[in-house]
Amino acid sequence: MAVDPGGTTGWCLLRAGETIPETFQHTPYEFEKKAHEIFQRPDARNAILIVERFTITAATAKKSQQPEALEIIGTLKYLAKFYAKLTPNFQSPADVMRLVTDQRLKALGWYRPGIPHGMDSLRHLAAALARRGELRLPT
Repeated sequence: MAVDPGGTTGWCLLRAGETIPETFQHTPYEFEKKAHEIFQRPDARNAILIVERFTITAATAKKSQQPEALEIIGTLKYLAKFYAKLTPNFQSPADVMRLVTDQRLKALGWYRPGIPHGMDSLRHLAAALARRGELRLPT
C-alpha cells in the first residue's frame, strides 16, 4: 500500500500476484475507514506501507498547513503498528516525482487520469518497488 496523505488522500493497493494496483482518492475520513479495514486483514502482516513524507518548514505555514496530512500519517502509523506490526516507509515526494514520470506510469499500465492524488500514490509504490528490485521501471 502506498499513500499520498492530504485533504484529498490518494492511495493504492497492490496485492501479491497482481500487476496492476487498485488506485483510489478519498477524503481523510473515508481513507481512514478503509485503512482500518485493510490493516485488520490477516494478510496485512505481510504488507509494505509506503507513505509520502510530509516535512514541515517555515514555508509550510505560508502555503498550506495541511493538518490532514499529519493526521493521516499519525493514523497510519497507529493502525499499521497496532494491527499488523508494520512501520511505514517514508519517501520524499520530490525524489519520487522525478523518478516515476507519467510516461513511466503509462508504460507500466498504471496511469490513471482524473485522480492526481491516486497517481502520486502510484508513483510512491513504483519507486519503492523499484528500489527493492521488485519492479523494473521502463526507460
